[in-house]
Amino acid sequence: MQRIHTLLQKLSDLSKSDSEKISVIDIDLMLDYTRVMYADLLEWKSRKQFSNYLGPAKDEEIELAEPDVPSIPTSSAPSVELTSQVQSYEAPTDDVQTMPLAGVDIRKYIGINDKYQFISELFGNDKDAYEQTLNSVSGLDSYALAVEWLDEHAHTKYGWKDDQFAVQSFYDTLSNFFATK
Repeated sequence: MQRIHTLLQKLSDLSKSDSEKISVIDIDLMLDYTRVMYADLLEWKSRKQFSNYLGPAKDEEIELAEPDVPSIPTSSAPSVELTSQVQSYEAPTDDVQTMPLAGVDIRKYIGINDKYQFISELFGNDKDAYEQTLNSVSGLDSYALAVEWLDEHAHTKYGWKDDQFAVQSFYDTLSNFFATK
């Protein structure tokens, strides 16, 4: 709890500076302080929930009532034999295999913070370009094809640098997506 107070104080001190004098480094510091504080609050919350889950202290006795379970009636109906209705199975065509699996979307692998980071840092705040890129990449068969497509269509167009954290994070997300596809 003390660290949360300290982080709040640091955030307050940085935010009281003249807005023209605040540098990018100061903003990054505030973001880092906010992330640490968020993690601390989540940990604090989980400890509270865990202690509430444990229930009353050991010296307190709890009397549990027996559950009232109704009996299940049996049927005198004749048994029914289940048979398969499938007569034949056709293997999927190549066209189906190039489509992403139903319900599988790369967006499920991208958190809300990462989404906004990718849009702002990788696509110059162009949400449409971000969405079109995800649609194109999701339809590809492999990570290698996705990297090749990105090299041709996005990497140079938006000026991505390989050592940029957002670029590395984006490629990690792609790798995770194709590993489960």
